[in-house]
Amino acid sequence: MAGEPPLRWIAPNLVAPGDGHPYVLRTSVPGRRAVLQVVQDGRLLHQERVRAAVPHRTLTLTALGGR
Repeated sequence: MAGEPPLRWIAPNLVAPGDGHPYVLRTSVPGRRAVLQVVQDGRLLHQERVRAAVPHRTLTLTALGGR
C-alpha cells in the first residue's frame, strides 16, 4: 500500500492487466484539481484529475479497465 507523499496509502498496491479494480487512497494534505498518476514499475497505469482531496478522507479513482 505504498505511495509517495503526500499520499498516505493506496490500494491495491499491485495490479495485473485487466484486473478492473478501482484505486482507493488517502492523502495527508489538501489538494484542489490535483492530477493523480498511478505508476507500477515505471509504467503509467492510470491518470485522473480529482476535484478536491481532503486529508484523511478516502478517494476512489475509476476502475482500471484493462489498461
